[in-house]
Amino acid sequence: MKARFGSKCCSCGELIKAGKEILKDSQERWVHKHCADVPLDLP
Repeated sequence: MKARFGSKCCSCGELIKAGKEILKDSQERWVHKHCADVPLDLP
């Protein structure tokens, strides 16, 4: 999913810019796609 608003990544603490790819981590917090600690379901 793409971020609609700017915020801060709960994993690395860096800024998440609007339009960047984000995912929810295992604690249901929004993080950068590359910071997520859950495996991606690839087809």
